[in-house]
Amino acid sequence: MTTTAALLALALSQPWGYPPSRPPPPPMPRGLVGVVFMPLGSATTTSADGLYDDYPVMQGALALEFRGMRGGGRIRFGTEVSRYDRIFDVSLKYNFNDWGLVQPFLTVGLGGARLDPETIWRGTLSASVGIDVFLSPDLFLTGELKGRAFADPPADYAYVYATGVAQTAVLFGVGVFF
Repeated sequence: MTTTAALLALALSQPWGYPPSRPPPPPMPRGLVGVVFMPLGSATTTSADGLYDDYPVMQGALALEFRGMRGGGRIRFGTEVSRYDRIFDVSLKYNFNDWGLVQPFLTVGLGGARLDPETIWRGTLSASVGIDVFLSPDLFLTGELKGRAFADPPADYAYVYATGVAQTAVLFGVGVFF
């Protein structure tokens, strides 16, 4: 009984009543097309049979990303370049904690690569994890750890890298959405 009386007294002491609930503010507009430049990186290429183990080489990347107005899904068209190798791929990227300042992400992709001195293009399958740190809704710093597997060359091709070729890369850079 005393609780009911206290609640009634509290309600009557508010001359204007409680303010009506307001809907959450709409999200800030954000760019949908982005460029990601990762000039700081290193990659190591190895083969499963142990015939070829590379030392780490400098590797950089440039990507074009598309995102929606909401959600963490993105599609990425990217290229990675080292002194010898050329890699192109299309990836699906998902940023967790969308709208947060720190957004961890996962990426899976398919593409093609030319491993110098070979003259053929090999298919690739890649997966990566990383973190985007947003300085504004459209400007961010990024870091990424990527693993990539390369398709084996045709049997009649005189290959250099043998079979079971894989690569591990670490990349750092900056991105901006427009």
